[in-house]
This record gives sequence, C-alpha cells and structure tokens, in this order.
Amino acid sequence: MGETAARRYEAMTATLYEPSLGTDAAKVESAAAGKRLELVIRQILSDEECGSEWERRRLVRIIERAMSLSEGKKLLKHILAPLEAEKKSLARLLDKQDPELVIEDGVAFAADEAVALKLLGIFLHLIRNAIDHGMESPEERKQSGKRSQGRIVIRSEIDAGALCMTVFDDGRGLDVKRLARIYEARRGRSPESDEDAAAIIFEAGISTKDKASEISGRGVGMDAVLSEVHALGGEISIRLGVMADATGHRPFEFLMTFPLPMGRVLPSWKAGA
Repeated sequence: MGETAARRYEAMTATLYEPSLGTDAAKVESAAAGKRLELVIRQILSDEECGSEWERRRLVRIIERAMSLSEGKKLLKHILAPLEAEKKSLARLLDKQDPELVIEDGVAFAADEAVALKLLGIFLHLIRNAIDHGMESPEERKQSGKRSQGRIVIRSEIDAGALCMTVFDDGRGLDVKRLARIYEARRGRSPESDEDAAAIIFEAGISTKDKASEISGRGVGMDAVLSEVHALGGEISIRLGVMADATGHRPFEFLMTFPLPMGRVLPSWKAGA
C-alpha cells in the first residue's frame, strides 16, 4: 500500500482512540468505537491500493488493537492463550511429551469476559482429555509409525451464521468397541452405528479408560462439557474418521457450533486472509 494511503489509514485508526476518553478500557468500550472500527476496516478492504501481504498484516494489527480495547471484549486467540501453559503442565504430570498445540484462528471473533471464561473452560477440558486419554507415550507413538510429539489442533470459522470450532489430535483415537459395549449395557441393545456408540461419551459416568489417572479422575466428564456448550447456546458432536487399527480405535473430531450473539465478528474479514 502506498505511503499516502498508509498515512490516511493511520489517521483514520487514530480516531478509534480519542484522547478525551483516556486510557481506561471501560471508557473506550462504546458502541461508537465499534462503529468507527467497522468503518475503517470496510474502507481498507475496499481500497484499490490494498491487497499486499504487508497491508493484510497491518489490518490484523489494527483489528487486534481495536477489538482488545473496544467493548471490553477478548479476541479468540487471547481467550485460548492459557491452553499453551496448561498442556505443558499436564504433559509433565502424566510423563508424556509436550504435544504441539496449533490454534488456527480463522476469524476475528471476540467475546466478553463471562463468555471468554466459559469458552476457555470448555477447551481446557478438551485439551486435558486429549493428553490424558488420547496421547500415547513417545515409545508407543514410534511403534505406531508416528512422530514422538503429539499434535492437537483447534480450528475456527464462521459458517451459516455461527462460530464453528473443531478440535482434534493425532493420538490413539476413540475406543469405539469399548463404547459400543457400554452403549449396549446402558441401552439394552447394540448401537446402530459407531457414531451412536461414540456419542455416549457425553453421558455422565462414561470413561474410555480402564483406570482413572489423577487428571481424568479429578475432573468432570464430557457430560459437563456438553452442559457448558449448551449454556452458551451451542451444540457439540463427534465426527469419526476411518478405522485406525484392529483394536477398534478410530480418529475423531469434536465439532462445536456457537451462535454469534454470544460474541462479535467483524464483517468481511478473516485472519491471515
């Protein structure tokens, strides 16, 4: 983007932070600030001089700075930031290698403190579940032809007017055969599909482990995660991959959708686009 355009947008973004408002975040969070932010972003996106990688990076900085201050909301990547320290601590406690955590934040989504805490609680439990239940030891992973370090991925996007989030890992997957036996014991009949068997993990008292560890034994189950997702007006489900091995373990993803009214998304923009 040319120097003239850069200076023009520098002046425009400066209007988001009127000196009379001071530095107190409570004074900055106003509907007017949000409207000014959207105006600036729309004008940047429609400017013919925009489009370079430099300008896209600049736009990211503008959005993050403005949204962090306006309306007292937290960006999604800031909401999930504590997961990095949590997974390191859990890996040490369980004597497992610290897994790689990849957060593919594809949307400029922000939420207030109350919603942010609920979202963080949901993902903290899913990370614990992945490390404790899913991740094998480095030795087991090498024997299975995997790299010694596990990988957990969180993706987000806006689809059909909802915030859609996916969580998956490259661990051992779900023991679908074990879950099918639990399903049959509880229902008095066999599940119609592996998907039916897998969905039973959202019921109280279900575990895919024979022996509870300090981590899995101390916390709440996936039924509590389901309740927290519902409390935000969302839904959670499981999508199974192909059969992983002869033991019946299958790779899977947690799929979650949340209504956009619980937070805010800037229009016509995706992080890193």
